[in-house]
Amino acid sequence: MFYVYPIRAIYKYFVSKSKPTPAPTPSPTKVEAASEPVAETPKKKIENHRVAGTSFRLDSIKDLMFENPAYDFSKKELIDDGRTDERIYEFAVYEDSAVLEPEPDNPEDPKAIKVLTSGVHIGYIKAGSCAHIHKLLREERIEKATIEIKGGKYKILLEDYDDYTDKSSYSLERDSIPFSAVLTLTLKQ
Repeated sequence: MFYVYPIRAIYKYFVSKSKPTPAPTPSPTKVEAASEPVAETPKKKIENHRVAGTSFRLDSIKDLMFENPAYDFSKKELIDDGRTDERIYEFAVYEDSAVLEPEPDNPEDPKAIKVLTSGVHIGYIKAGSCAHIHKLLREERIEKATIEIKGGKYKILLEDYDDYTDKSSYSLERDSIPFSAVLTLTLKQ
């Protein structure tokens, strides 16, 4: 047995489906203040400073670093390891905490600040930044000091992809750059 709907009911059904029903409007409410203030986490400022005088302490710096096993990889091993288009240094990049030590007895500059890592003196804060760093030290605003040292001999496997042949060709280049150290300071606000 079939039930026959009146045409008017069918029309109302389809018309109501095609029109979006309006969302109910919320009744106005009073916004109350929070009983406790929301604590904001203080933002930290990061500063980077190049360390001067590292070229005079290369033996000490090299003693801190270890040889990078990937430097001895063959061309095929570098390709298989996905190490294309990146510098592979003979010595792995060194990263560790740093200590800043004012050196008022320095005969060249009584405002000098030594940079040490793992107890090894690797250089100095550049003269133009010493006043700023002294102020940060006095105000105890340095939360964390880290050092990154890199440089020396490296090799790089360059990939050249040919769209026409749908193949890659590789060339291995070798070079070196002077060792450098970058001090990163995380400051309290």
